[in-house]
Amino acid sequence: MKKPVPLSEMMARQTPEAQAAILYGAQEIVRVVTLRQIREAVKVSQQLATATGSTQAPVSRAETRRT
Repeated sequence: MKKPVPLSEMMARQTPEAQAAILYGAQEIVRVVTLRQIREAVKVSQQLATATGSTQAPVSRAETRRT
């Protein structure tokens, strides 16, 4: 299996224009997709809290927080 390439390395390979487009797209995704939608899409719940070294309560608060 190939070793994963860090995002910073992948971004460094891109042109400045491509980097700007990637960052804009990522910001749009963050703007419209909630943490709850992501968690439900990948079918995790307690695993998210465990993976972040947290508990379910802070994850729930983050999911319901409005920006």
